[in-house]
Amino acid sequence: MIYTLLYHSVATAPLSDLEVRALVVRSSQRNARRGITGLLLYGRHQHVPTAPGAFVQWIEGPEAAVRDLYSRIQADPRHMDVECLASGPVAETSRQPGRLFPSWHMESETMVDLPATLEGFQRYVREQRSAGEGPWAAAA
Repeated sequence: MIYTLLYHSVATAPLSDLEVRALVVRSSQRNARRGITGLLLYGRHQHVPTAPGAFVQWIEGPEAAVRDLYSRIQADPRHMDVECLASGPVAETSRQPGRLFPSWHMESETMVDLPATLEGFQRYVREQRSAGEGPWAAAA
């Protein structure tokens, strides 16, 4: 059984595209060892337009590993106002894989307006997969 968690947070300082990419590279290596996959979105949060930036992240993997990572994120000084939007186990079957991003130990997207709800995140994922461009083509 796969455990998933979606959170959003406010960045304590703005990050450049290069800084986000470096964060993703380091996280991807660590996540691969822990069996974690997911997607990090960074950009502006429409509900906090004055913030230096915001994160929305989907994390999936073994429950203990996901919970440990979320605890680390909550303690990370780059984040404030960390809020879990959704979490829980997802059953895996031969017809329905449990992971949304089975081959992404961590990927990222930079956005102007980040989704602020589970429904908004799911809509974003559906739209990107339908477009099938870039890394999304491989994730479909």
